[in-house]
Amino acid sequence: MRIGAFLLRLWRTPYLLVVGTGRDIILLRDIFICMEDLNKYQIVLLCLLLSFVTSIGTGVITFSLLNEAPSTVTQTINRIVEKTIERVVPVETQANVTQSVIKETVVVQEEDLIVGAIEKNKNSIVRIKGTLSPETESVFYGLGFIGNKEGLIVAPADIIKEGVVYVAQFANGVDLTLSTPEISLDKQFAFFSPLDKKNIKSFIPFTLFDSSSLKLGQSSIIVGGELSNTVVFGRLSRVELTSQATSTEEVSPLYVLETDVVSRELVLGEMLLNLSGDLIGVNVSPSESGKFISSSNIKKDIEFFLKK
Repeated sequence: MRIGAFLLRLWRTPYLLVVGTGRDIILLRDIFICMEDLNKYQIVLLCLLLSFVTSIGTGVITFSLLNEAPSTVTQTINRIVEKTIERVVPVETQANVTQSVIKETVVVQEEDLIVGAIEKNKNSIVRIKGTLSPETESVFYGLGFIGNKEGLIVAPADIIKEGVVYVAQFANGVDLTLSTPEISLDKQFAFFSPLDKKNIKSFIPFTLFDSSSLKLGQSSIIVGGELSNTVVFGRLSRVELTSQATSTEEVSPLYVLETDVVSRELVLGEMLLNLSGDLIGVNVSPSESGKFISSSNIKKDIEFFLKK
């Protein structure tokens, strides 16, 4: 039997098997007694026994070496294990995320964005009307919008006429009498406050977009209309930055925006929105339809007015 002969030669050789540390040593010669009398099944079991004893010895030795090894070695081993885990786990997570995104993909059309932008701000737009006396019929002067949650109303300064009492008409049909307007530092806008806020539960202000992030060709929506909201869809065709100053103090640079379309009605105070429904500009001159003062300038005027 070849295996028996091999093991017999091994038994006759003074090899040692270390099973622990110190003096805990077992001679292989003591293990291989009566090798020639073993059958093949017993030899297999003997091999399994040797493998088991060897693995235990290897584990004990490895553990002892790691305990005595410098801290730099153990840190390196730990880092390798941590990096391996970090590289493997995200791959599975990313695969799961990709699958979920594919399952939940929704195609949003430009038309849906336009409708959503108008719906979002319908309660933030007001129509400024006024009368010279209680006996006269009110006259439409232009559009305005809500500037903060306290009900501040912002409108182009050109709507201001001497002796006129102004009223803001909201989307729900409620009319609120307005205070005497105050003009912004750059003479572009007028600020009103409702004298009686009982008929309005809450004021929803516009979100003012940062003009420095505007891009040529960006989709835009012009909202106007004397009796009700009208919409024109176009693209931003020009962003012009000009400096302006008064005789007494410097005023912030003025962003002038232009679009490639104009509205059918020349309404003072037309508003320019992006597809997210943020305000990006307001028209302050009915003779220049398609030109808008940027929301960044409006925001600075509102902040300066509220600090007064």
